[in-house]
Amino acid sequence: SIGIDTWGVDFVFIGNDGAILRNPRAYRDPITFDAMDDYLRHVVSRREVYDITGIQFMNFNSIFQLYAMKREQNAAFLNASKILFVPDALSWMLTGNEVCEYTIASTSQLLDPRTKQLDERLLASLGLSRSKFGKMVQPEIGRVCTFSGYFDLWYGYIPEFDGNNIQKKGIVINSEPQFWFNVFGKDRQNNKLSLGTEVKINNNFIWRTNNSTRTFFVNPTLAIKYTF
Repeated sequence: SIGIDTWGVDFVFIGNDGAILRNPRAYRDPITFDAMDDYLRHVVSRREVYDITGIQFMNFNSIFQLYAMKREQNAAFLNASKILFVPDALSWMLTGNEVCEYTIASTSQLLDPRTKQLDERLLASLGLSRSKFGKMVQPEIGRVCTFSGYFDLWYGYIPEFDGNNIQKKGIVINSEPQFWFNVFGKDRQNNKLSLGTEVKINNNFIWRTNNSTRTFFVNPTLAIKYTF
């Protein structure tokens, strides 16, 4: 499997023939410098945008980038068949699937977190329709089981002293693997409840007591996780 991680807010225009229309503009492009104030003053009010999206106002959010391109009659904007956020565009180049990943879409200031969709009113204010964007997908959609955690291994000082009261060195392990069984609704999306375990594994990591010579510890737990 391949994971893709990029900066949010930026996007790519795709033409009817599947070709990319112009190079994507970066969020630092000066085209957006006055776009936010102009949009909030003349198109949709600050309060209404915030009531819909609930995220911080920044001039480079996708909504203001798109407004600036509409304002200048950008050819790529006017002729785009699809608009894909950068990680979705990279995924499309690898798979051919046109999707709109939820967490990236949330950076656009076009997403309503209550409906979990791009807001039609805000899109309409830009002269765009929902069909211009890919199908909304959630991260880790449909995974019945997930495995996560960390494993650290290094050579260094350990919690033990030699006969000369000098701290010893050795191999240190510190790990907390997690295994979760995810409980889904009928649509196999938006799981909130997970059942699983976290195992604490240490070697030469914690100080021993009562003259114990034990250095390796494994402490399993059972857990219930609910994502609000």
